[in-house]
Amino acid sequence: LSEVVSPETILAISALFRAADLLHPGSAYTITRSAPKRKVIMHVGPTNSGKTHNALRALASAEHGIYAGPLRLLAHEIFDRLNKGQIIPLGQDPDADAEPDEDTSIDAAPLGEKPAIQKQGDKRYVRACNLITGEEQRIVDENAGLTSCTVEMTPGGTRQFDVAVIDEIQMIADPDRGGAWSFAVLSINAKELHLCGEETAVPVIENILRDTGDELIVN
Repeated sequence: LSEVVSPETILAISALFRAADLLHPGSAYTITRSAPKRKVIMHVGPTNSGKTHNALRALASAEHGIYAGPLRLLAHEIFDRLNKGQIIPLGQDPDADAEPDEDTSIDAAPLGEKPAIQKQGDKRYVRACNLITGEEQRIVDENAGLTSCTVEMTPGGTRQFDVAVIDEIQMIADPDRGGAWSFAVLSINAKELHLCGEETAVPVIENILRDTGDELIVN
């Protein structure tokens, strides 16, 4: 081959091959891959099985965290509830007489647990949270530790988080929008990554994380 094609051409073809090689997509996110391995927790189950409940409580307790959801309205709801102190952080026991908020898109509490999404906000649990979607940005505090956004607006590895929550993880298989979920799973630089959704996503995530080396726990 070297007698027909010049060495320079072979080098150029090899470089193009490496650039187009998608066998290891996680390697494209060098900042995240160079950080300590992430703890990935999947919360899977049908609607109203409590799968997002504890993930959001973990987010509410984090110094730096992000929520990424499929819909602008859902991102806005999480933004609103965090700023009002309606989500009880992990490590805090919900008040026995607190009224749960049933008018919500968030899953109900797991069976046997007290509801941690309260109808009335509690100033003790207020967290400054910014909102970023494709249609609007609402910055309540430039130094806010929390962000709620649509999946397409996740910042990837450019920021480091203590906790990240990606909702409706089964959308990773969607032919139109799945790339945004793949990007988020591979690129978000978080110590603890919570993935909430249907059980069908488990094999996909297992294969992805086998390549990145992150720890996976499935609830």
